[in-house]
Amino acid sequence: MMKHSPTIFTRTIKPVKKITALSLLTTTSLIGPEAHDLYGETALHSTISALWNIHNIGFDRKPEKYGIYGALFTRYTLQESSRERALNLIKHYEGRTNNV
Repeated sequence: MMKHSPTIFTRTIKPVKKITALSLLTTTSLIGPEAHDLYGETALHSTISALWNIHNIGFDRKPEKYGIYGALFTRYTLQESSRERALNLIKHYEGRTNNV
């Protein structure tokens, strides 16, 4: 009789969208099309709103034309005064996903 070793299942957790956005925003500014290209974000304005309203993380907003037709988007930049709060939130979520 052949013995089989137990199968180990690993669980892959998809990062929370707001944490993915926040991680990028700690190093660069973003507009919607860039976020879509980088990680599939389709509603960056909603993610930014949640980060502000739920976690009190502030962003500077600047209108910017984008593309050949000059569509207007908002460029979001993390406010320096919110950087530490943002990094702590990222660290909190990374700790949660590493313990699964």
